[in-house]
Amino acid sequence: MSPAVSAGRRSSSAPVPGWGTGNGKREELRTRGQIQIWTALIALLLVKYLQVTARFGWSFANLIALLRMNLFVYRDVWVWLNDPFTSPPLPPEPEQEILCGSNSV
Repeated sequence: MSPAVSAGRRSSSAPVPGWGTGNGKREELRTRGQIQIWTALIALLLVKYLQVTARFGWSFANLIALLRMNLFVYRDVWVWLNDPFTSPPLPPEPEQEILCGSNSV
């Protein structure tokens, strides 16, 4: 070790390890790429689990396409996976309470 590092100080030529070497951006891009790959692999694994546990005979491509289309639909996933062609249940009609002293509807 250099005397500056052994004394607990960094060398003045490189204030932070990795700076000045030109490898910082490359390393960051490589790390970001690895994160994206792992995220995609985990998502595919979850979809594969849904496909295997569903009673309906889904193909992988159809399941992914229909999951994308129904992403923001409020519906029970397991019921939909097992019987995808039924309509979702209708939401209950909102009931408005009558205010006190109000005679007109």
